[in-house]
Amino acid sequence: MREADVKMGNYGFTYAYGKRYGEENRPDEYKIDCILFANDEHCAAMLNRYAEDKFHELDDKYHVYLASKSESCRSQYDEIKRDGECVSSHNFRLPEDYRAKRDDNGRTFTKHLFADTDGNARISLNGLFLYLYISCG
Repeated sequence: MREADVKMGNYGFTYAYGKRYGEENRPDEYKIDCILFANDEHCAAMLNRYAEDKFHELDDKYHVYLASKSESCRSQYDEIKRDGECVSSHNFRLPEDYRAKRDDNGRTFTKHLFADTDGNARISLNGLFLYLYISCG
């Protein structure tokens, strides 16, 4: 039974199933159901598909709601979302207030993400980034 729970993510699904469908006069019946389910590839695939669809449904439902939440709340949500999928679509958000360090000895870049009010960013690149910048133009 523990191995079945581990196969289903180790979230206690087998015990929740037992609380809901287990019968006192047949205490092992729900355990057998869980073990058979966890070891059936088709059932596991259906469960994973359901979980993925539900995850995306809830993500779509609360997407706008989360946009108005604090940076801390959104960061927690993003962490949960990253754990929910191997690859997921994330909203790229810049910090509300970011001031890039201006380096007077650096190279001037225009149309840079962290450009100042004049449209320039003076940044010193390390060797690798300088090489990539020069190579890629």
